[in-house]
Amino acid sequence: MSGGRRRLLVFVLAAGSAAAAAALPLWLRPSGRPPPENPAPPEPEPEDDKPLRGRLIRADGQPWPNARLQLRDEDRTFLAESATDGGFEFPASPRGAPRLSVRDTEGYLEMLIDATAPSGIDVRDPTGPPVSGRVIRPNSEPTGGLSVKLLPLAPPQMNIPYRILLSRTAQDGTFAFRHVPPGRYMATARCGEPIFAGGTGWVSAKSTIEVGADDLRDVTIRFDEGTVEGRVLDGETPVANAVLSIRDVRSQDPPFEHVEWHDSVVEGVALTDADGRFRIHGLSYGPKIVGTIADGYRKAADSLDLDARGARLEIRLIRD
Repeated sequence: MSGGRRRLLVFVLAAGSAAAAAALPLWLRPSGRPPPENPAPPEPEPEDDKPLRGRLIRADGQPWPNARLQLRDEDRTFLAESATDGGFEFPASPRGAPRLSVRDTEGYLEMLIDATAPSGIDVRDPTGPPVSGRVIRPNSEPTGGLSVKLLPLAPPQMNIPYRILLSRTAQDGTFAFRHVPPGRYMATARCGEPIFAGGTGWVSAKSTIEVGADDLRDVTIRFDEGTVEGRVLDGETPVANAVLSIRDVRSQDPPFEHVEWHDSVVEGVALTDADGRFRIHGLSYGPKIVGTIADGYRKAADSLDLDARGARLEIRLIRD
């Protein structure tokens, strides 16, 4: 081949269409390089892309179908529903120390999960003896329809389910839980409805109980007669919809994350009316801290020592 024809062929290859060039092996393209002798293996899938699977089992050993599960980790929440065989799957592996939660008619089943463990976990509902008792309010005040909660006070252990149990009192103030796993619990009765649920406030009474292997039938949760009432003002102007919370100074902060702060230390909550007035009745006696918050105002805190005479407060807020 003459020199002119060789130069023409090289020119045609160099100036050919992009499609033709792309069809050539990479190392034959004008800008390509020879392939490496030991190409790097493909990178493994991120851990977050691996699904977390498991099985939900009732206390009697049978599958637990159609249950709604929630998995919360450091910054994400996943939802799933158990199949007919109790199996469930979350689309990604959680980070940190995730918490699995299942809601049913008796409360919550919860479990801390070891995120480093191999995929596939069995979650068995714990069981125990029945627990029953009565809520007592002063002066024959109504005791029907009050919410009662059992909160475990032992620290949760990794991959071991625990129960947060919920119930309601009958008209005579009695309550019952069918199956309570052995352990130490805070039994809480609440009168009233939370503000976020459209209520105007609530007051609670607490008792610590120990559940063993046998039935526990004599639990008593007793409300006292302490009353705190008053007004919240901006100068002489009433502040409506201010939220007041009363904390017993002797109460301890929740010992573990699963015991929510308001369940452990807050004894009562109230919402002021259009005239800035509030009233919380049924509190225990002793030293209290009254916190007040309202939109557009600085937080306020007042201390008092509550006794049978009650306490009347006039709380003046300062604008932000």
